[in-house]
Amino acid sequence: MRKAVLYYRAEPDRKIPIGFLVFDGKHYSFEYDETALKNSETSSLIDILPFSRQTVTYSNKLFPFFSRRLPDKKRRDYHTILDRFGIRNNAELELLFVNNGRLPTDNFEITEIR
Repeated sequence: MRKAVLYYRAEPDRKIPIGFLVFDGKHYSFEYDETALKNSETSSLIDILPFSRQTVTYSNKLFPFFSRRLPDKKRRDYHTILDRFGIRNNAELELLFVNNGRLPTDNFEITEIR
């Protein structure tokens, strides 16, 4: 089982946990952090995310919110990226974790829990 925390970078040196991404080997799930649901600073952020506030959300595929944070498989250098990080078999989670799922367009990042 693999588990990661979705953080919101409120400031460069302050990350707020928003929820948890879990992969059990077959299915992905996402669940919000209880504190984030109650925190006024993060509550409005949660409203824009595509996951249910009330329940754990499940999927057979990596959720689009996370998969859009991966390099495009059509990139010319896609296999070079995999080789650079020693990633085999197009492992989505590995790719997500090596760059923390960061995008220049938002302040979210993903960190694996070991």
